[in-house]
Amino acid sequence: MASNTIANLDVKRVRRGFEPEQKNWNDDLLETPWEDVAPPLSKHTVFAMKNIFFFSHATSVQASAIPKLSSPGTSCVVEAPTGCGKTLAFLVPILERIVHHCDAHVAAHGRPLLTRNIVSLVLSPSRVLAEQTFVVARGLAARFPHDIRVALCDGVAETPASVVEHLSKGSRGGGIVLISTPTDVLDFLAAFDAHREKRAANGLSSTTLTTEKRSGGIEVTDELLEEQDEETKRRYLAKKARKEAEQAALEQKVANTTTKTTTTTTVSSSSLSSSSSSANGEELILRAHAGTPFLMVVDEADVVLKATSMRDAVVQVVLHRLVPDHREAAAPSSVVSTEDAVDASAKKKGSRNQKRDREEGNNAVAASQPALVKAMLDVGLFGATAGYSKKVQQFSAAVEGLCHTTFANVFLRRETTDMFVSQLSNKYCLCESHHVLHTLIHFLNLHPCKKHFIFFNSSAVLMFVKTLLSTLSEGTRPTLYVKHIYAMYEEMKESTKFAEYNSFLQHTPVALASVQKAALAKKQMKEEKNPHFSSGWKRDSHLPPGTGAILLCTDVAAFGLDVRDVDYVYHFEPPVSLRSYVHRIGRVGRMGMRGTSVLLLPVPAKDQHNEEQQKLRERERKSTSARYHTIANTKSSTSALQGSTVDESDLEEEKAKYLEQLQQSHKLERQGLPPVAPITSIIRAVIADHSGLQRLGRSAAINLCKPRVVEEPADAADADDEEQDNVKQQKDTPATEASWYDATLAVQTLLLD
Repeated sequence: MASNTIANLDVKRVRRGFEPEQKNWNDDLLETPWEDVAPPLSKHTVFAMKNIFFFSHATSVQASAIPKLSSPGTSCVVEAPTGCGKTLAFLVPILERIVHHCDAHVAAHGRPLLTRNIVSLVLSPSRVLAEQTFVVARGLAARFPHDIRVALCDGVAETPASVVEHLSKGSRGGGIVLISTPTDVLDFLAAFDAHREKRAANGLSSTTLTTEKRSGGIEVTDELLEEQDEETKRRYLAKKARKEAEQAALEQKVANTTTKTTTTTTVSSSSLSSSSSSANGEELILRAHAGTPFLMVVDEADVVLKATSMRDAVVQVVLHRLVPDHREAAAPSSVVSTEDAVDASAKKKGSRNQKRDREEGNNAVAASQPALVKAMLDVGLFGATAGYSKKVQQFSAAVEGLCHTTFANVFLRRETTDMFVSQLSNKYCLCESHHVLHTLIHFLNLHPCKKHFIFFNSSAVLMFVKTLLSTLSEGTRPTLYVKHIYAMYEEMKESTKFAEYNSFLQHTPVALASVQKAALAKKQMKEEKNPHFSSGWKRDSHLPPGTGAILLCTDVAAFGLDVRDVDYVYHFEPPVSLRSYVHRIGRVGRMGMRGTSVLLLPVPAKDQHNEEQQKLRERERKSTSARYHTIANTKSSTSALQGSTVDESDLEEEKAKYLEQLQQSHKLERQGLPPVAPITSIIRAVIADHSGLQRLGRSAAINLCKPRVVEEPADAADADDEEQDNVKQQKDTPATEASWYDATLAVQTLLLD
């Protein structure tokens, strides 16, 4: 990012700034208009949905999840296909809860609610997704009359300490929604504790000086007060008197509480000041409004709770932060002094059995202690495969037993959803190993003015393909017509990752027809200037470069990212699990848009075709490469190079089973490739002449053969009784899946050897 400030995050780039002229969906297919959602939504929410986000109706997941999650005391496990509006399905309930409480406060007190309470927490598996959610939430919160603040803590735009400082000094309003990742929220809480300890050490609360200083930082002295008009002095003195009365009432309340109990506690002036500022909404605290439960949302919960580090962070936040701070207050009548209970049991006369006396005394002590009350905490767990995740089910059951909430399940499978989210085509392409690169480049050249995702399992393979594609796109007569290539993988610096993703996100392709029209106009202008040679104008033998873009990425970009104008996803390496495949294909076909996913599956060349292929390669080498710089290949002598010579019968048993499992869940269709220009020899020559590509290719071939970890080690407590022994034996062994590639296949695919 250009500058490390939240102000530089652009709101316009997440949603279209205009109503699309042509839409690939029909709003009439959606059954629920925003006005018909029950309970009724705020008029500001309806206005934002229809006029800012251009959604006239609610999708199935929104119509089902928003009413449930908007009700206090209700939690949700939501599973729905990617790209059907899950982000708004949890942002709308968060803001609706805040708005309803603010409206009730205005009706009861006649003034707006002014607090610095963090009333909701949204956790995302990646910082890029957290930033995307932040921009959407900020754009939605700006449409409400109440001052609802949305804060982002990802360690990139701002440090956690800076976020805490800004929130503690910022304006008060209806509440704060914090968006972060599970690991970054721990850093935020550490900075939050350090900030409170620093204030307590100085004898000040976060904003105790508010009554002594104005918002501009000018100290209110007697001389400054005398310079003000009578109305300003009257309002200042009235506000100061009201705050002093509230602090005195709080001190009296604490004094009355201490006299009722025999255990005396000394309340320091700093704690009184902090309690007073908390009651007045001046101090930054992690607490929902009075009488309302705190709402925590875990986006892509199936991914977050599967990873050990993120799951431990979420559990730590819930157990050590949200649950202790959000328990309901016990009734005063149930609070009895422990010493009084012991004395009452000891004063009994005529008891001959000391053991019985001790037991009765212990029972009296236990009965005198207040019962452990459930916490007021609601949780929303959203994900494309959340209903199948055992970790999500275990977490929801634990939260329901620990907190005062009831879980509701909203499961919308892809095969049961409406036509709004059924515009995705899943295809696979079987090709010989030395034609994989050749096939990928031609798929990209067929749509040079579109935006494409290309997924990899390994960053080493990604770097090799990026270097190769960048080399093939150079020059005036490139082999690859798409020149804008970006990359995103785990090992990148966070700032670089954000910059690459934002560049791809903001890239706006221009239709190829517009490019050709501009080139034709330029040609006609030259002919008009020189009419004598208009009849002899030489025809251009190459197409203008495409205006599309390519994002090479690993699964770090597979979760939740919303790039609405992407049309194609290519899997250079087959995904290691069905969960990964579901999230990858969710990058296209979002919100009713059309999209295509192509899975590239290399197969070793057949032995009986080696001689024929060698003859065709020799014929290809004898020809000049210039004559094949076209998208379509019309020469019958070389079109046989593109003819498919493999089918499903050539797959090994394990690979055939892998393809069958995908076909059962996602109706995969065979993708064919029309006869195109043979460029395999060109790619081979480029790799041979580029020493850096050879080095990257060898490293990438090694990574292609490595098995991938697809599941975390199972826990014996999660398995059935008959599986206990097997799980105990495999507990320390991570579950892996063999790679699609062997050593020979990897070398043939990357180095074309």
